[in-house]
Amino acid sequence: MKFTLRDIILSVMAVLITAALALFSLYLLSPFFMYLSVEYRGIVKILVFIIIIFFGLGSAYARILRLICPFEDSVFSSNDQSLRCLLWKQTVFTYEWTASIFAYITPVLLRPFLYRMLGAKLGKGVLIGGKIVEPQMVTMGDYSFAGEMSLLMAHAIMRDKVVLKKIVIGDHVSIGSHAVIMPGVRIGDESIVAAGALVPMDTVIPPGEVWGGIPAKKIKDIDASDIRS
Repeated sequence: MKFTLRDIILSVMAVLITAALALFSLYLLSPFFMYLSVEYRGIVKILVFIIIIFFGLGSAYARILRLICPFEDSVFSSNDQSLRCLLWKQTVFTYEWTASIFAYITPVLLRPFLYRMLGAKLGKGVLIGGKIVEPQMVTMGDYSFAGEMSLLMAHAIMRDKVVLKKIVIGDHVSIGSHAVIMPGVRIGDESIVAAGALVPMDTVIPPGEVWGGIPAKKIKDIDASDIRS
């Protein structure tokens, strides 16, 4: 995938505008900083600046991009000049500046909030121990979880093309640690993806099944012992 001068200019402008807003916010908050001890004042300012940059690029800017052009299943060529491709590359840029950095340092209990802010549709009781790429293309049902170091990736690069497809995960689904879920995958309610499995693009896992391996294949149907374990 080629990144043109237009992509670079737009990315630089987004960073500069967000940084300017962050500095202006610090200026407005300066009276409150005066109540802090001098030795902590600088640290607090830096933390506030980073938080504003994170929310500005990762949430506000990404949300504006989604409003302009909602993400759908798409295929982009390396020389694609369409608006949808341009905005997708900007979304990738904002992700690398935000979630890619914070995903593994954010506590597991707070990661659903992080990914919801970035556009993921997550049900209640969801736990994310791994990483979601293109959160705006991922849906997870109630009480599902993705284990430690798992990866849900809604895009794949094949030669000079980028394939972007939604990932849909049902309720009470368990995704094991180090498992990889590729674009277009759909997982039915109460299914289990074993640790270390690779679920290929466009795979459909029916409800109530255990899948594992590379590439992932059906191992068996869910039974009572799986639920107890």
